[in-house]
Amino acid sequence: MGNLGAFGLLLLLPAIAALGTLVERFFVLRLRLWVDRDGFMRAIQKLVLADQVGQAVGLCREAPHAAVSRIVKAALSRVGQTPAALDLAIREAHALVRPEWRRRSQLLGVLSRAAFMLATIAAALSLRSALLAGGPDLTVAAAQALLLFGLGALVAILALAAQAWVTSVIEALEADAARAAVEIEALLVARMSGRPAVL
Repeated sequence: MGNLGAFGLLLLLPAIAALGTLVERFFVLRLRLWVDRDGFMRAIQKLVLADQVGQAVGLCREAPHAAVSRIVKAALSRVGQTPAALDLAIREAHALVRPEWRRRSQLLGVLSRAAFMLATIAAALSLRSALLAGGPDLTVAAAQALLLFGLGALVAILALAAQAWVTSVIEALEADAARAAVEIEALLVARMSGRPAVL
């Protein structure tokens, strides 16, 4: 049982790292960078159409880390400037928030592969030591090796599932930010030209 314990502890490292990464990404992506885009943009549209741009900027400050609010705030900071300046501000804000989405998202895939490799190595070493020792404990050692491999494979599968979830959240954030950028640009350009704009 000594090999099982030592190798099992070794497999805990990628499991703990994957869990920590998942919790951190959940906090950042869902609780810090996300805002209800539809409701937020409706409120921004009402304020901009009522010529209350200052209050619209204030609304953006209420969610200072959210990707959508940062992009909208950048656009609102260029009210009264040319459409090119407005477009540049939106693109710059988008470029600033994008790295925050991607940070550590690939780590879950690396941890998955590490768990699988560690499981394979642990199972092989466990079997090797059992074969060298010989005797009646060979069946028990083989069962332990299979258990180690199974635990490592489970950690690998869970880390891949976590990476898939993180990727889907990142894609949703990117889509929300892109839509918000298009909507705020259309709203502000229409406001400059005196045309009505509907989001």
